[in-house]
Amino acid sequence: MPATATAMDFFQLFVPDNVIQNMVTQTNMYAKKYQERFGSEEGWTNVTLAEMKAFLGYVTSTGVNRCDSGFFSNRSIALKMSQARFEKILKYFHVVAFRSSQGGSQGLYKIQPFLDSLQQSFASSFRPSQTQ
Repeated sequence: MPATATAMDFFQLFVPDNVIQNMVTQTNMYAKKYQERFGSEEGWTNVTLAEMKAFLGYVTSTGVNRCDSGFFSNRSIALKMSQARFEKILKYFHVVAFRSSQGGSQGLYKIQPFLDSLQQSFASSFRPSQTQ
């Protein structure tokens, strides 16, 4: 990676836009099905690719940075997305479509397509040398 690369550039080596776009699609599909069954939710709009990237950034950063005064007290985060919007996306967030268990013995069957995509990205982007 070039010296000017950002953390997002590095992240996107392993989780490219097509993988994130699939999360957008699955989240929107789940929200639609949920609302068809339980009634529409006021204020819900389909999530976009940019919002999903921000959402994933927020979720990732909470695992790295502790903020005792509240996650959304960080101004840079609050400028990207409101807490209400974050919570709505979290409510409907889906990585892959519902799939019935195939074989029943594999516990990760629901996210296997996502894991396969990550494994392919890792294999093509990261080639450690013998000294690593």
